Amino acid sequence: MSFTLRPVDRRYSRLFRTESLCVEIDFLEDWSHVPANDVPQQLHDTFEAIIEEIRRTLDARESDYVRIAISHPGLKTPIWLPFREHRLLKAEDVLQKVAAVLQSNEEFRLDQRMSMSICHVSPPDGRGSGTNTKKRHCANFDDYLKKKQCLVTIKNADELCFQRAIVVARHYANKQDTPEWVREKKRLTNNTGPRTWQTRKTEALIDAVGGARQACTGMETWELYAKYLGEQGYQLNVFSRAIFGKAIYRGTKHVTGTPKHLNLYLHDRHYDVITSMPAFVERSYFCETCQVGYDHAEIHSCHVMCHGCKTMGPPCPPDPNTKTCYRCHRVFVSRQCFDNHLATRSRAKCSVCYRWKKCEKCQKEWDVIKAK
Repeated sequence: MSFTLRPVDRRYSRLFRTESLCVEIDFLEDWSHVPANDVPQQLHDTFEAIIEEIRRTLDARESDYVRIAISHPGLKTPIWLPFREHRLLKAEDVLQKVAAVLQSNEEFRLDQRMSMSICHVSPPDGRGSGTNTKKRHCANFDDYLKKKQCLVTIKNADELCFQRAIVVARHYANKQDTPEWVREKKRLTNNTGPRTWQTRKTEALIDAVGGARQACTGMETWELYAKYLGEQGYQLNVFSRAIFGKAIYRGTKHVTGTPKHLNLYLHDRHYDVITSMPAFVERSYFCETCQVGYDHAEIHSCHVMCHGCKTMGPPCPPDPNTKTCYRCHRVFVSRQCFDNHLATRSRAKCSVCYRWKKCEKCQKEWDVIKAK
């Protein structure tokens, strides 16, 4: 072996199921005696051996994800290799980054000590244990779920937490400010016994999909239900605690137009329902297209927004006649778009008409509040 690899720091995060490993690598090869034609292959073999040694040190599965940062005395900033599946990490990935540095930085010498920082993540397999006996990795996670008012906990004694979560999420996706909707919600979420309304609707969903009355098995089950729900105008999304609350599955290929989103939260092999994505990410807004949360609608540049009335969602459909506002001097494609811009936004406590103005001379628009 033409190098020595020594772990210098190793830490685990029980909350996020991640491992960070820092290693120091000393190259033992005397590169001055290696023929020029043999250097590329020698480098390739060396870094392949380094990767294999890291695999053994991490004891990682092929489906695990890793991110690597390479530090060297001749580098001003580390070389980063973004997250990728562990099995896809090859010596070529590292060598391409190193080659780019060698061309621009003459101080990068392979006979000097090099450090690698590896972040190792084990993604969930999506299997649901069914029952609500949560095996926690941190003492206060139950308190976290209780404080997260945007989460509806699925309480069940069978293996159908995934299917039950879809039934509850579908009810929330059709939310209405009526006493009838509230009564149905309580009836659906408070009682989960074998003969309750939730159970009957769950069994009806399974029969309609053509699935089995068993626990979710991961991708295969997600795809089966996402296809059926897509035909009904719903998009199934699964967010996982194991990857920091990010989406592990999005059923975008099964939907058209603007679907209603059914957002499930996978943790400890159990599924709960996310009723509000902005509250879940602790932001004022959440863009389903970009999968990011943000606090100010005017700074989000996503195309899924009407640029006239600044309303999130698809642009307002145009009418034959446009309408101009004499207050802000902006033009709107329809009466509905015009009315939307006059409405007071609950968070901003002002209307788009008050906030956005247009210069009649140069035709440029500006944000009055930000311009102060």
